[in-house]
Amino acid sequence: MSQLHLIGALVRLFAIYLVVTTLKLAPTFVSSAITWRADGAAIASATAALLAPLVAAALLWIYSLGVARLLYLGPSQDLSLPDARLLEETLFAIVGLWLFCSGVIDAAFWLSFYLLSGTAQDLDPVVTPKQIGSLVAVVASLLIGFVLVVRARGLVRVVYMLRGRGAEPGSSA
Repeated sequence: MSQLHLIGALVRLFAIYLVVTTLKLAPTFVSSAITWRADGAAIASATAALLAPLVAAALLWIYSLGVARLLYLGPSQDLSLPDARLLEETLFAIVGLWLFCSGVIDAAFWLSFYLLSGTAQDLDPVVTPKQIGSLVAVVASLLIGFVLVVRARGLVRVVYMLRGRGAEPGSSA
C-alpha cells in the first residue's frame, strides 16, 4: 500500500462526511423555505447550495486517487501498513462509529425534548418541519453508522467491485 492509497482513503472519508453533513443541513433549508414563503428563485438557489456539496462528494468519491495525487506532491513510497482492504474496512468502521455516536447523542437530545415537552401541561408542543427533518437526520445517522460499523467488510467488497477489481483486492483490472 502506498501513501497515495492512504490519502485516497482519507479523501473518501471526507466525501462521506460531506454527504452526512449536507443531509443534516437539509431540514434547515426546507423549514426556511416554508417559514419565509420563498419564491422559486430562492428555492432554486437553496437547492443548488444543497446539491453542490453532494456533487463534490460524489466527485471526491469517484476520483479519490486523482485528488490524492494532487494533494501529495512527493514520490509515492510503499508503507508498512496492512493491506488496503483492511485499512478501508477500519476507516469505514471508524466513520460509522462516529456517525452512530453522534446519532445517539442527538437521539438523547430529542428524547429529553419529548419528555420535557410532554410534562408541560399548559403548553401545546408544535413540531416544526425543521424538527421533523432533524429527527429524520438522527434516524439516518444511526442507520448509516450502524451499517458502516457492522457491514464495513461488505461495503469494501462493493467498492472493489465498482472499481472493476472483483471481490479480491489483489486482482487487477
